[in-house]
Amino acid sequence: MKSLLIIVFYAVVIYAVNFYLIDLESLIFRQILEQGDLDIPEHVLLEGLDQLKYWSKFSLLFSVLIFVVKAFLVAALLYSGLFFANYHHNQPLSRLFNVAVYAESILVIAVLIKIMVISSGDFSYDAFMKYYPLSAISFFDYSTLHQIFVYPLQLVNAFELAYIVLLIYFLKEEVEIPFLRSSRIVVTSYGMGMFCWVILVMFFTLNMM
Repeated sequence: MKSLLIIVFYAVVIYAVNFYLIDLESLIFRQILEQGDLDIPEHVLLEGLDQLKYWSKFSLLFSVLIFVVKAFLVAALLYSGLFFANYHHNQPLSRLFNVAVYAESILVIAVLIKIMVISSGDFSYDAFMKYYPLSAISFFDYSTLHQIFVYPLQLVNAFELAYIVLLIYFLKEEVEIPFLRSSRIVVTSYGMGMFCWVILVMFFTLNMM
């Protein structure tokens, strides 16, 4: 129950900061101006904006759902790591769920930093979607970057590294195992899971283009 309340707190904070700092319409219109004269009827553009506004009302609920699903998947990966290391005895999945939720705090901070940077800069909607603080994608030109490389380059960032460190620490504390063993379990289980996820995202991105 405590972890679910923390997740709701994460979602509410992100929703509130995003609501007060991000002007979605301005980002989209700036995107249109950057791309030049687009052959888009005005009524189609206005309908698209109305759709975005409508679905944004449910963004808080979507955020909570995404946090829960991600924490569950990370917990499952950690459990698989404990299983193969023979440390899974008397270790309920709920404890590993807590580990994932606690570690997620650093990624929430990353999202808040992204929102604040975007709100204070001259960003288009495309740049808003591609920007991620302290990530490898910052070294590339967004306009020329192939779409298939966007997510992998976003994922290579300082906050993701800190997230892994927090997973290692909280797993060590929850399961009461040595730090080195915890490090191996996180790197092999979560690391392998992330590698497969990135390959899957790149595959779908390539096939949708």
